[in-house]
Amino acid sequence: MLKKIFITQIRKALIKFELDIVKRKIIDFNKDFSFSNLNLLETNIIINYKLKNLITTSGKRLGSIEDPYFIALKYASYQKDERIFVETFIKKIKSIIKTPRTAAEAIGMNESKKLSLYPEWALVLPWENKLINESRKLYIKN
Repeated sequence: MLKKIFITQIRKALIKFELDIVKRKIIDFNKDFSFSNLNLLETNIIINYKLKNLITTSGKRLGSIEDPYFIALKYASYQKDERIFVETFIKKIKSIIKTPRTAAEAIGMNESKKLSLYPEWALVLPWENKLINESRKLYIKN
């Protein structure tokens, strides 16, 4: 009974401070990995997977010299002050990524005639849970 009251009070405190406890599920990539192992209600931590195998939204390997975000992070990583780090990163990423871009340019599919007809803000990737209108508002805000 006392344990139940204690747990209830902790949950109320977490809700009050807008904190959330999320279960973690550790998945070993090398041992029978399949997408059915993933649980969308938990944080999935995948171990034994090389980050260089990941592909960015621009179709480049993460950490490759063609990945603009990696280049900008590498360029800004020497900054100790957070504000200067952010300013350096933004300055570098803006020098690499020229705007306005088409949706085709944004994901590295310049040969796609259909994607070339749309601006970058109209691009909603399959794993993103948003509408094109939300993407447009965010693009205008940024």
